[in-house]
Amino acid sequence: MKKGEADAVLIVNTYAYLQNRVAYFSNLQQVLKPNSEIVIIEFKLKNIPNGPPEEEKVPISTVEAELKSAGFKDIDVDDQTLDYQYIVTARS
Repeated sequence: MKKGEADAVLIVNTYAYLQNRVAYFSNLQQVLKPNSEIVIIEFKLKNIPNGPPEEEKVPISTVEAELKSAGFKDIDVDDQTLDYQYIVTARS
C-alpha cells in the first residue's frame, strides 16, 4: 500500500499472532490517512466456551500500550458489547 492510502483497518481474532506488533503498527501508521481508525476485535482473557487457548489471548492493557507506543491516539476500549471479545479503537 502507498502512504496515506487506507481509511481504516480492521483486525479480528488475529492480534496475538502478529509479530513485532509495535513495529507493525508504527508501519501501519504510514499507510493510514490522518485521523483514520483502526479497530481491533480480540478474544477476552477469561474462560469462555470458544476462541483460542488462554495462553494465546492478549490482555486489553497490552493492546492499549502497544497502540500507544506505535503512535495511535484516542484509544477506546469496549469490553461490554460482545460476550466473548473486546473491541479496541484508535485513531492515527
